[in-house]
Amino acid sequence: MTYTATRRGTYSSLIVMAALGNLSPLLFIIFMEEFGLSYERLAVLVVIYFAIQTITLGLGIKVVEKLGYKIPIIFSQAFAALGLILLGILPNVLNNTYMGLAIATVLNAMGCGLIELISSPVTDSLPTPPNQKASAMSFLHSFYCWGVACTIIISTLFLHVAGGDVWWLLPIIWALLPIFNMFLFIRAPFPEQIEIKERTPIKELLSAPLFLLLMIMMICGAASEVIVGQWASLFMEQGVGLSKVIGDIAGPCMFAILMGIGRILYSVFSGKIKYKIYMASSASLCIICYLMMSLSPYPVISLFGCALCGLSVSMMWPGTLSYAVSRFPSGGTLLFGLLAVFGLLGCAIGPWFTGFIADNSDGGLRTGILASVIFPAIAVILVLLMRNNKSTTVS
Repeated sequence: MTYTATRRGTYSSLIVMAALGNLSPLLFIIFMEEFGLSYERLAVLVVIYFAIQTITLGLGIKVVEKLGYKIPIIFSQAFAALGLILLGILPNVLNNTYMGLAIATVLNAMGCGLIELISSPVTDSLPTPPNQKASAMSFLHSFYCWGVACTIIISTLFLHVAGGDVWWLLPIIWALLPIFNMFLFIRAPFPEQIEIKERTPIKELLSAPLFLLLMIMMICGAASEVIVGQWASLFMEQGVGLSKVIGDIAGPCMFAILMGIGRILYSVFSGKIKYKIYMASSASLCIICYLMMSLSPYPVISLFGCALCGLSVSMMWPGTLSYAVSRFPSGGTLLFGLLAVFGLLGCAIGPWFTGFIADNSDGGLRTGILASVIFPAIAVILVLLMRNNKSTTVS
């Protein structure tokens, strides 16, 4: 049996994930100007998005175990398409604009949560030589980065050419991709899951010190990545003073491209790179990038820090997943689901923390990003703790 269509569908789903998570932040400045939203109210939308993703992941584990991969991933694309369409429609037809944004955000988050839950274990279970599992996982997650870059470039140029008044067309156009994926997955074959009796029990996972460290690592790594992904567009325009077109393409877009390059490089050289050394180096570089963005008075240095941050965070999420699978090979969907839940917790906490500090300080987003250096700093400490961890592989 060939799984070519399945692989292509999972790759395309990561692009959908990127559009779901990054389209609204590109519109934050429009939401602030047109609807009068504050930093904190925008941050609450981010929290809603990642909180619903987390809930969907938690509830979805049992659903996927019962129904398999196919039906839930088809629904993931349906939720994504509906959410994107309503993002363009509801704010303009409801009296409560914020409620319209929140409803669309909930549907987008449900679609994204199911994609996150299913795409990684599907890729891990497809026929792949054992020594290429980490490479396949990294390659899959690189499509999220290319999706971010495409979302930024296409959306920014669209707004520049068509004007901000027709912003509502953007999410409706992006909804075409999950609609296409939905029909692709209807015909695609899917591999069988690991039998429940062969999986590592949840108590055994949660009692392993290494797994607990990896869950906290997911929080810190996800927060480090998403803070820049969510706030970079607004930061480059308001914090650095660049125009939207230049700021988005030179800042967030280069962040995504370098993140994708980092994941491709890891997929090529994964057999020669140790997770702990790579992660400690990445988190340390992330700290430097945050300092460059927040403390430099020169726009070019802030831009460079934003772009380079993409390389520094490139393997924090997929690298941790791959390392966890190598140490807990029979974890199955439960392992991916638990780690993704904690990753999404970091995705919610990080941007909210940055927005909260920005709203309650004189320095705005610069101060918020400076304070957020705590997340990669904790990641460095966790990796140092892992070096002394003697946990063995759990089957």
